[in-house]
Amino acid sequence: MLRKIRSRLGETARNEKYVSCGLGTVLEAPANACYRRGSRVTFLAPFHPAAVERVTLPPDFLFPTDVELPRGPSLLHVPLSPGTEGDAWWIDVRGWSLYSGTVVSEALCQQLALGVAGAVARGWHMARPLSVSPERPIKESEIRESHYDRHSTRKRAVLFGLGNYAKVHIVPGVKKSIDLVAIHEIDPTQIPRNLRVPYLDSSPLAREGEDYEVVLIAGYHHTHAPLAVRALESGAYVVVEKPLVVNEEQAEQLEKAVARNGRKFFAGFHKRYSPLNAFVRSDLNRSKGDPVSCHCVVYESPYPPLFWYYWPNSPGPVVENGCHWIDYFLYLNGFAKPIAQDVFVAGARAFSLSVKLENGAFFTLTMSQEGASCLGVQDYVELRSQDKTVRLINDSLYSSENRRGLIRKTKVNKMANYHAMYADISKRVAADEKGDTLESVTVSNRLILRLEQAFKESIESSRRA
Repeated sequence: MLRKIRSRLGETARNEKYVSCGLGTVLEAPANACYRRGSRVTFLAPFHPAAVERVTLPPDFLFPTDVELPRGPSLLHVPLSPGTEGDAWWIDVRGWSLYSGTVVSEALCQQLALGVAGAVARGWHMARPLSVSPERPIKESEIRESHYDRHSTRKRAVLFGLGNYAKVHIVPGVKKSIDLVAIHEIDPTQIPRNLRVPYLDSSPLAREGEDYEVVLIAGYHHTHAPLAVRALESGAYVVVEKPLVVNEEQAEQLEKAVARNGRKFFAGFHKRYSPLNAFVRSDLNRSKGDPVSCHCVVYESPYPPLFWYYWPNSPGPVVENGCHWIDYFLYLNGFAKPIAQDVFVAGARAFSLSVKLENGAFFTLTMSQEGASCLGVQDYVELRSQDKTVRLINDSLYSSENRRGLIRKTKVNKMANYHAMYADISKRVAADEKGDTLESVTVSNRLILRLEQAFKESIESSRRA
């Protein structure tokens, strides 16, 4: 918990992003770009730290200009005057990212060009210089040889995506069994200065010549499956944080890659690794194949308005969050095949769904984002098999009972399953043990996607009505 708090407090630079516009000079550009090195432009930076001396932008956010630039390197700051936000010509691209899937239309580009030109014309005479640190070379990667033990015989791993989850759970969770020697993170503000990893890179993909025995994936959801397929085809062990896929095409590609390359794939569904599962198996005391029905009530913390879960490239709430409880139900039932499912939508991110398996197990999940958010995700899970019932609250409080009364009551740290998951997976990878079965990957992915599709169809139906 202390590690998580420290990680969150250290994310100030990542979380403070601004919409900025101004005058500038193109420093670098691809050979086929419409702007050349040295071109004078006005620009709009829709999702960047405050007052940085350089920004990386696509051509859609650059506009030719004849306005003279100040002499010498400098930063200029023109604060918005009261009432300036009223026209909000930049509002449609606030928080825009190259990875979001949001299309910037030609009409919107023209609107932005006029807005930037107007802002510069109205306010540039009020600009004041800001201090600029000595210019440093632009680099996309960094090698820190001193941090790597060349004599280590352990498997070498690369991590794609250094968000809060990776900092808190993945990086410390795998270090006992494998060597994390490289990190790919597209946002430099995510990378702590004291991170002891030999190689850092801002590329979203592995570069030519990079070769690792283990690939850990925890980036944007729609990037998980493509990275996993590439890694599996290279012969690496692959550990993917949820969700595994976001559409049917990705599901098909991943399933083929898993089938072709042996059991080197591990799904990062932390509920499979909860220490409480040992009590579940013991207290339910069921024969192989006996159904375990599962009923869940989940509160998911609300997200900020511009959170990346709302991007067009991101899936809906069933895939993003509901997948945890759906997969857990399937896991408890040995991934028996679903024979029926239904979804009821109560709002944009509130729903109730049900599933029946061929072994007779029944599942219900009710999830919403309505309520206080100070405690984060809250969930109540009830498992039933024959005359026995198990209750799990927030992956921490455990109780079980049968017709005669209480069987067991206990409590564990709610973060224990994350630590157990990465410790167990990395240990198995180090020992060249087998990963998840193709059946578990296929049954889980396909059911989650079908439920997501039913959710979307219900949303569209209610809008038409």
